Formats: sequence, C-alpha cells, structure tokens
Amino acid sequence: MEFVGKVSKFAGEKDGYVYTRNGNPTISVSEHRVAMLQGGVEAMTPMSGHAAQLCYTGALVNMHSFG
Repeated sequence: MEFVGKVSKFAGEKDGYVYTRNGNPTISVSEHRVAMLQGGVEAMTPMSGHAAQLCYTGALVNMHSFG
C-alpha cells in the first residue's frame, strides 16, 4: 500500500486495517472469541508481555482494594 493510503487509514479517513500492534483482523477476531467464550460483550488483548503484566497487576490491585 502506498504511503498516502496508510496515512489516511491512520487518520480514520479510510476504512481498513493497518497492521500494527492494534487494529488488525487477527487481534479483533481473537478478542471477539475470548468475549464469546467468557460470556461477555468485549475483551481486550494486551499487545505485549509487559502490557499483559500491567493489566494483571492492575486487576489484582483493584480486587484487593474492593475485596
């Protein structure tokens, strides 16, 4: 894809995927399937191991705060 086409997709002016850490069909499908398996509406897939650790730690802190 040419540069101008990618810029317009990043700007939200054109529909479609630009393969980055977020916003690609593989991630969208996996999030949708995880949500279905868990009986939920949406799911979030961390894009790196560090992001996953941060989400997990944040969830533990929130459970401890409210529990």
